[in-house]
Amino acid sequence: MFTFRNVELTAGSQELITPVTTKPACRKYLPFNFITISNQTSAELLVYINQNPTEFIEVAGNTIVIADKGTYPAIRTLIIKNNDATATILANKVTIKLQRSQADLTSLSEPMVKSLVKLGLFG
Repeated sequence: MFTFRNVELTAGSQELITPVTTKPACRKYLPFNFITISNQTSAELLVYINQNPTEFIEVAGNTIVIADKGTYPAIRTLIIKNNDATATILANKVTIKLQRSQADLTSLSEPMVKSLVKLGLFG
């Protein structure tokens, strides 16, 4: 598990988190497929997955949000945006934990089945 914390974010500002730049050791675990976001402020956050403006997690003030591979199967970068109109989020008040969940039988067999279907040997 790799932990990331925010810089100070004034109202409406954002921060790009690129895990491989900040913590190069995480490269071998990419893409991440499990995220925990802890917002220890009163401000609402938007966390954009892979910098995609249509794929984001809303995090209300003073809450924790968890999403797994069923929702976001391949997380490589994030943008944290302070979505509050007036409040500043102090540094280190937002904690994001990223990890790659353990493989299960389904996650191991899906690529093989897709290849067999593509070749016309299954399905």
